[in-house]
Amino acid sequence: MPAVNALTAAITLNSVTAGNQGDAKIAARPDGGFAVIWESAEGGGNIVLGYFDADGAAQGAAQTVGGASALEEDPDLAIDLQTGQMGLAWVQHTAINSDIVAATSGPLGTSNVAVDALNLADSNPAIAVGANGQAIASW
Repeated sequence: MPAVNALTAAITLNSVTAGNQGDAKIAARPDGGFAVIWESAEGGGNIVLGYFDADGAAQGAAQTVGGASALEEDPDLAIDLQTGQMGLAWVQHTAINSDIVAATSGPLGTSNVAVDALNLADSNPAIAVGANGQAIASW
């Protein structure tokens, strides 16, 4: 196997160090920076989103994007490099279901919707965003 070299020094994504932080996904932004979405044990299990410039400096504080009073996991992230429109998806566990939640955010508008609230065992969502700003999620 060929050697692998780091492209930059390690970057701290989150100042919260208690509990588990993981399952991070990363996507490039049109301005040369990037966004990262990950699971955080903070707040009982939330999905957190952070923005970074091209040098890896945080652009504001990381924010909780789900915020429901339920365990959230399996995040995914996509950004259209033409428009900057972003799509997010994750699993939200309730007392009854494991629902897929999808959100879009960016210059073409913002939404947050449960796209499948009927299944008892949804998992592993994936999302893509087209140049028209519309997102498609699969699971």
